[in-house]
Amino acid sequence: LQWIRWVPGNLTVKYLFRKYYETIGPSRIIFGSDSSWFPRGFAYRYLQDQVRDCLDLNFPDEHIQMIFAGNAARLLKIAL
Repeated sequence: LQWIRWVPGNLTVKYLFRKYYETIGPSRIIFGSDSSWFPRGFAYRYLQDQVRDCLDLNFPDEHIQMIFAGNAARLLKIAL
């Protein structure tokens, strides 16, 4: 999440999760990755960091599952 370094103020992923969660609810948030820069490929630590942020914010497990898998599966009409 390098883009956050260039945003004015003290913006964090945890803050964004909280704001989106409060504003649009967990059923409209989908985890995604734009890990297309070096090193190439998906950086697992981003997933770990963001799940930890959701846990720190005391999101219910059901909502965390929705954000990181369920909502995308529902949108793409695939079974988990």
